[in-house]
Amino acid sequence: MPTTTGAKPFLNYDEQLALLRERGLIIANPAAAKETLRKTNYYRFSAYSLTLRKDDVFYPQVTFEDIETLYHFGCGDSKDCF
Repeated sequence: MPTTTGAKPFLNYDEQLALLRERGLIIANPAAAKETLRKTNYYRFSAYSLTLRKDDVFYPQVTFEDIETLYHFGCGDSKDCF
């Protein structure tokens, strides 16, 4: 039977953005960032940030748009991208 031990709590989009900010990510346009998270999924999107952070803290000057650029580059012409 699956266990919920260690399960991460549900965060709405505003809480997800707040968490990213707490970790040092620069978010210039919160409305656009929220729409991106709505379309992609937090975990799928954040996977593209793995090289831009260490121990869940973003390197200085990393922006949401930097991760979005990596996401689009990784997707190419895929219909799975937003």
